[in-house]
Parts: sequence; C-alpha cells; structure tokens
Amino acid sequence: MYVQQSCSLLFFPKRNEINRRTGMVPIYARLMIDGQTADRAVKDVRVLPEHWNTEAKQVTADSPKAKASNKKLATVLTDVFRAIDLVQARAGTATPDAAWALLEAPREVPSKTQLEKKVNLDFSLRLDQPVKEYVVFRKRKAKAYEFTPELPPLRTAQFEETEEALNRRIDQLDKEGHPLFDDKARTKTVVLAMDEHLLHFMKLVKAGHRSFTTLEKMLGRKGRLVEFITDRYRQDDLPLAGLEYRFIELLETHCMTRHQMVQNTASKYTSTFKDIMTRAVANGGMPANIFEGFQCSYEKTNREWLTREEMNWLLREGRIMVHSQRRTAERVLELEAGQVYELMDYLAVTRKKLLQGYGETSDVLFLQHHKAANFYGVTATLLKHLRKINGAVKNLDQIRGSVITHWVRTYDLRKAQYMAGHRYVSSTEDYKQQLLDELQGDVQKFHPL
Repeated sequence: MYVQQSCSLLFFPKRNEINRRTGMVPIYARLMIDGQTADRAVKDVRVLPEHWNTEAKQVTADSPKAKASNKKLATVLTDVFRAIDLVQARAGTATPDAAWALLEAPREVPSKTQLEKKVNLDFSLRLDQPVKEYVVFRKRKAKAYEFTPELPPLRTAQFEETEEALNRRIDQLDKEGHPLFDDKARTKTVVLAMDEHLLHFMKLVKAGHRSFTTLEKMLGRKGRLVEFITDRYRQDDLPLAGLEYRFIELLETHCMTRHQMVQNTASKYTSTFKDIMTRAVANGGMPANIFEGFQCSYEKTNREWLTREEMNWLLREGRIMVHSQRRTAERVLELEAGQVYELMDYLAVTRKKLLQGYGETSDVLFLQHHKAANFYGVTATLLKHLRKINGAVKNLDQIRGSVITHWVRTYDLRKAQYMAGHRYVSSTEDYKQQLLDELQGDVQKFHPL
C-alpha cells in the first residue's frame, strides 16, 4: 500500500575532496527520506568553490560550464524522484539507499529485435503520411478535371509541382524500405509486410495500373489491422513466424463486432490480409501462407429495387423518391416529361419481352437476362451506348456531377443541395467553385491579360 513520505534532495559541494591541482570540488546530492539520508556524487559536475551559489544550490554563471552543470543537476533531481515513485510502487515505502540503488543499476540494453521493431514502426508512420496526402491530392485533381479536359495554366502547374514533390517523398521512402524488406536476417513482422504491400500498391497507382480510391481503402485496412493487433495482443507488432491460423478468424470477428461491419465488408479485410501474407511468402518473409485455406465468405446482397406498384405511383405523380444512402440524404425529385414517357414505354414493351425469358412473374421493376440481381449489368450497357453517342462520357459519376453542376447553375445553392442529396452544403459549394474555375479558364483562354 502506498504511504506518503517526506522526501528532499540537497546539492552541496564537498570541500574536503578538493582537487589540489585544479582547485575544483565535486558536487554531491543528499537524499533524505523520513529522516534517513544517503549521499552520492553527481557524475561529471565539479566546480570551483566560488562558483557555487549556496542559496540557489546551483552553479553560478561565472563558471564556463554553468549551463551544462545546472542541466545535469536538474536531470538528477527528476530521476531521483522518479526512482522514489518506482520504489514506493514496488515496496510500499522507499529508502534513500533503495532509490540510489535503482538509479545506479545497469540499464538493460535493447535487443536486436527491439531495435528493429522501433525502426519498423518509425518507417510505417512516415509512410502513411505521404500516402494520405497523395490520395487527397488525386481526389482534388480528379474533381478539377471532372468537367473540363483542360485547366488554366497556373493551376496545371500547381498540380504538377505538388505531384512531383509527393513522388519524390514516396520514392525516398521506397529506397529506405528496401533494406528493411530485403534483409533476410531481419525479423519479418506483420506491420513490415503491410508496409511492403502498401508501398507496392502505391507504385502501381502511380504507374496507372491501380486506382487511388483503392489505395485509400488499403490504407484504411492497414489502420484497422494495426488497431486489431493492439487491441487483441496488446502489442505494436507481431512476428510473422509466430502467427497462428486463428489470427485471421479473430480479425474477421473484430471487424464485425468492434466496427459493426457486415459480412461482405469484413471479408474484404480478411481477403486483403491474405494478399499481404501471399506477398510476404513470395518475398521470403515466411515459408508458407497458413491462411490460404481461409474462405472469405460473401453474402448475396438484397437489392431494394422498385416494384411495379411503386413505379405506377411514380408515373402517376410524376415524381421519384431517392432513398438515403451512407453518403447521401433522401429526396424527392420531379420527373421530366421525356423521362415519364421512356419509363411508360419500358413498362409497356421492353419489360414484357424480358419477362418472357423469366418463365414466371416478378414484381421487380428492372429485369435482367438470366435473372441477374446485380444492377451493374444494366448501367454498364447504358454507358456503352452513351459512349457511342458521345465519346466524352466517362462514367456515371461524371454524369451525376454534370447534372449537379447544371442544377447549381439553374437553382439556388440550397435547392441544388437538396436535389443532389448532399448532407452538407459545402459538398454542393465545391461544384460552384468548379464553375468559377471554368470561368477563369475561359477568361485566360479568350481574354489573356
């Protein structure tokens, strides 16, 4: 049990140990705890008697080593009282001899594995930051080019300068990472394997072979994996050689219980971890991937398509309700006359033809061949025909962005926000800024200053 004790530390020059050649005396520290005392010489602090301030218990400014000596005394004061706290925590009460003994005990030299772990974690933290910045940069750049093939020269130059700076930082980290990844004598760990996988994926993104949006997901999954290791094993990292098969099972459970992920999302995390381990095997970090046999199960998503009854109401009212999603709010939009006609034509002709291939009735509004449930087949076909009509069409996000830009031009900002389903008006304001950038580009192009 902790007992409050009276403690004090006094510094004083021991004049009877004066050096006859230099005239200097050592400074001693007297520790007193509940009336018991013990003295120790302060290492490397010696002064001339006239350079000691007996009131302040410090070396005066006249001494050439006053600053270094006083800093050493302050350090000793801090270390002594920390030692007293440790002794009290272990034994309940502290004595001067026990506190000095703790300070004078030889300190444990970090092992090779501990030093490697420190270097690995430092590298991991330094890698995450430029990857995050690169993702943010690519988002800004994609948004800027979303509605125009050409930007003002000044903004183009700014994008190029930022990209070059980020690439230099990432290339430097790549060089620093090679000794960590390639040294066969180095202990290979989970975090090190994740960083090698992330850096490899980063290079593929820079080369145009992978998407920066997927890179953002990879970085997020790395964060979740590190969090899982900390929560479950109370460690910053784990050696690959010590992993057991249940690690991946516990990871899946962690994702579904701690973060309330659905089965499909949790399976993406376990699938990514399997890929990381496969690369670790290929790089010689472990002899075999013990997680290869783990099955990442995916549940069939139940799509809430409109029924024929809902569609009939929609045609009568001339409106459509768009349900809220994770990033968008619910809203009701007015249908144009041409849209109503197209939907009526689909119900009267096209849908009946598709229904013949089903061999049964269905309440699902938009039918697909072979009873497919994923709506991607419909949108992919629509995009294919749209690109034939207009080669400038890229994807559905571009079309959505173009419509929102038109709404911002036509209506006030709040109405455009509601129609777009933006939860925050700042999201809609980004499209307004896009219009200003386009105007600036036109002024620069047709009326250069």
